[in-house]
Amino acid sequence: MKNKILILMFAIGGLVSSCSDAYDIPEKGVIYDEYEAFRKAQDVKRGLNVIYASIPSVSEIGLGSVFTDEVAIGLNNGGQGLINGQYGFLMETNNGYAASLWNGYYAMINRINRLEVITKKLMTENPAEASAHKDNLAELYALRAYAHYKLFAYFTPVYTNESGLSAIILDHVPPLDYSYSLPRNTVKEVKQFILDDLQRAEDNRVSGWAGVMDYVSGGMVNALRVKLFAMTEEWDNVLTYGEQVMLQYRLATPLEYGTLFSKDATDFPIQNEIIFRSKVSPNSGPSVVATWYSVRARRDNGSFFYEMGRSLYNEFDKLDGSKTGTAFSPRNDVRYNVNLLGVVGTSAGTEVLVNYESASQSDYNSGDVLLVGKYPGIGGADLKNDIPLIRTSDVLLAMAEARAAKGQLTDGTTTPDDILNKRTSVYSILYTIRFNRSTTASLISMPSITNQQSAFNAILNERRVELAFEGARYLDMKRLGVKAGSPGFTRYSKDCLVNGACNLPANDHRMTLPIPVREMNGNNSLTTDSQNPGY
Repeated sequence: MKNKILILMFAIGGLVSSCSDAYDIPEKGVIYDEYEAFRKAQDVKRGLNVIYASIPSVSEIGLGSVFTDEVAIGLNNGGQGLINGQYGFLMETNNGYAASLWNGYYAMINRINRLEVITKKLMTENPAEASAHKDNLAELYALRAYAHYKLFAYFTPVYTNESGLSAIILDHVPPLDYSYSLPRNTVKEVKQFILDDLQRAEDNRVSGWAGVMDYVSGGMVNALRVKLFAMTEEWDNVLTYGEQVMLQYRLATPLEYGTLFSKDATDFPIQNEIIFRSKVSPNSGPSVVATWYSVRARRDNGSFFYEMGRSLYNEFDKLDGSKTGTAFSPRNDVRYNVNLLGVVGTSAGTEVLVNYESASQSDYNSGDVLLVGKYPGIGGADLKNDIPLIRTSDVLLAMAEARAAKGQLTDGTTTPDDILNKRTSVYSILYTIRFNRSTTASLISMPSITNQQSAFNAILNERRVELAFEGARYLDMKRLGVKAGSPGFTRYSKDCLVNGACNLPANDHRMTLPIPVREMNGNNSLTTDSQNPGY
């Protein structure tokens, strides 16, 4: 039987088109008609796999590390982040991160909408596969909700202003008409569309959710609700859906956490830490390690052009008070050990300059070498790693935000046995997370929580170390910075001497991404008033 190559050309602008017969030369074995490529539910499932692989998670990680205060310029830097201004907090309408996220998520949505049309047609033509088609629709709706949620998160100036501008809802296949355009929708409209898609996902699912972290699951649907409601400050809903997530998942133990990002990590069962992730293989998926290294996560042959920023390192350094201010060594809190690169084979790793504050700039640059170690690569592909997209701790910290907003800061006790695994206060949630990240419970240090602002600050700092290099920092500061009384993204003085970009205040307009210039120029429904403030 002749092999058929399925071309999944679901880019904005159509499937495949040509303007001249001179270029329209059919290639043997290639299918150009989507209804030839997709004949059965299993074909649609393969199309779904392409959509999962298209999630622009690496762009989010780049924005969350380079544009913020997670990294510093490394010894092998050749202008990365400096020439394009990303390390200098430069954010304009032609910004690469803004364009990548806008285009990436809308391309993903466009593919989803096309598969939705195909699936509905196949379902009417072959009722015998109706259940399988409905399961596919459930995944499509959940992924469409996820993509719209991300656009909502990055491009909405004020999450709680229901009449304010947000993203553009795309729930259909755009016609092949260059005059066709759509305006931005309101916060209320986008939020409701996301919630409706999540409900559609649940309503269509026939076979139940497998709970596999590499695909949409019931836990992922509820976790997405938690994250959306945390943005819009609907705190009762955060707690309600957060509790549903916690019925299915738990925090990883210290030993398990150490393997979540390892080169030889194995899949964990549903009750563990990762709710949703981007799975890669040596031959497919993004190269996340290339965000910081050009070759691999190594000291002597990795060609590292970014290191961990000193201000972030100091937060990790505080986690084990018995070793704060000392040289690099394994710590009680395993997040220190995972996020910093140690010895790899015969290759040296992180070096901590204890007297970094009094050292000269040149001695600091050469002696304080804080290497990112969270993604060591996978077998056969040193620049690739599976990427967690939603973790249990992320949901728990959203629940902590709800407790802070409600004034539920402590339980009236700090006795470990009385607060462990409780989710009744900010303090109990933070202690539970630190307990599950510490090898020795007696060495756990806790932040001081005396009022609402200090509670939000403790949550922001916990998210900083818990979700470092996972693309969370930018949105965390956008959502929590002002509430926490944070000065914003703040680099250590010797890390910003290279360009003078030491601070970006938490209330700066650059905490919201601009609508990309190409969208503004090409979308007839957008006017100058459609752009986000400050751009």
